[in-house]
Amino acid sequence: MAAAGRKGHLAIVDTKNMSLIKEMQVRETVRDVVFLHNELFFAAAQKKYPYIYNRDGVELHCLKEHGAVTRLQFLKNHFLLASINKFGQLRYQDVTMGEMIGNFRTGLGRTDVMQANPFNGVVALGHSGGTVSMWKPTSAVPLVKMLCHPGPITAMAFHPDGHLMATSGKEKKIKIWDVRKFEVLQTIRGHAKTLDFSQKGLLAAGTGSFVQVFGDFSGSRNYSRYMGHSIVKGYQIGKVAFRPYEDVLGIGHSMGWSSILIPGSGEPNFDTWLANPFETTKQRREKEIHSLLDKLPPRQLCWTLQRLVQ
Repeated sequence: MAAAGRKGHLAIVDTKNMSLIKEMQVRETVRDVVFLHNELFFAAAQKKYPYIYNRDGVELHCLKEHGAVTRLQFLKNHFLLASINKFGQLRYQDVTMGEMIGNFRTGLGRTDVMQANPFNGVVALGHSGGTVSMWKPTSAVPLVKMLCHPGPITAMAFHPDGHLMATSGKEKKIKIWDVRKFEVLQTIRGHAKTLDFSQKGLLAAGTGSFVQVFGDFSGSRNYSRYMGHSIVKGYQIGKVAFRPYEDVLGIGHSMGWSSILIPGSGEPNFDTWLANPFETTKQRREKEIHSLLDKLPPRQLCWTLQRLVQ
């Protein structure tokens, strides 16, 4: 797990044994942090530019072309780092060859809400006018523009199967959408600053110092309240995220990081060809090389593989 604080603290934590791997202080605001294709590299959206670091905290790249980024997402299957800056510019950077694949002006103002659909890699942005726009790196115009709320969108999350999307607005409503038909399936009363779906489809919503978890237990896409949890009064929740293959929900708040147990949230049976929680260094290296073989053109492949071997 990679954690970042507003005052410049960055940390990598092994969530299996709860040990600290690395921590450092960059002495400037960090707005977002995201892992790249594996746990050895991560990107941090700092005050002026996003930076890429390795697991040991060594700065590898400064991506000045992105500007003052507010949110980051990494498309694992495409090796693309997507960013949205405070001027509403969406950029896609290929981290294998270092090329800028896409640079688009959304025209919808600044946004602090960004999520990637895990099913198809489409990046969704939530705007202050209540609109959600969906983008791909080969199109200069949004694929879809949906008016989801009458006011600013505060949070958004996608179901792991890519068919459901949850959004939250300032009018204190959480909506569940079917993105195949672009229609509302359910409206839940309540406000959320952050949303996240678990592998088994539970939805966590955090705001203030309270977390609610909703579940679809009938299989009819009808979510009802499952659990609630209050942290220390006065703490402000910034982000909630489920741990994959574990029944654990991580909560990032104004005084640090906490975790709680949510029974039934994680996938108990994992496929080692897709994700292996116990993978060795050799297996990770082979997986990375196979991914590059599928992506890179032949000329660039030789250069990249030589760099990996070194």
